[in-house]
Amino acid sequence: MHYLEIAEKLDISIDIIRYRMHKLEESGVILHYFPYLNLEKLGYTNYINRIKLKSSSPDKLKQLKLQLSSDPNILYAFIDSITSHIIIACAFNTTEKIDQFSRQLRTAYSEIIEFHEYIIIKEQLVYNMFPKGLLE
Repeated sequence: MHYLEIAEKLDISIDIIRYRMHKLEESGVILHYFPYLNLEKLGYTNYINRIKLKSSSPDKLKQLKLQLSSDPNILYAFIDSITSHIIIACAFNTTEKIDQFSRQLRTAYSEIIEFHEYIIIKEQLVYNMFPKGLLE
């Protein structure tokens, strides 16, 4: 949403929006701006990976997190420390590459991965980047 649209929706000046956005950036509330791409049109398929972890060493888990954060095909990941699950959203341009990624994870982290599966995402239904009421 452009600053002008936000200003009109909130019925305040665009200068106030700029100032508030700058303050949100400075305070760390807004961390990054990014383009929202249609990866399918670029030849990529979206996948969700679900990994169930065994009890693992903190060092091995730290190594896995570092690998996931540096992989260019990983869009984002969630770690649930209570149920020991990792959910990874990723995009690959060939099925061979998602298979290679999955095999590499299972091989490198076999002592901490109990279960691993990936699911092809054919359609995303919700595109809500803002919690309800944030701009009201």
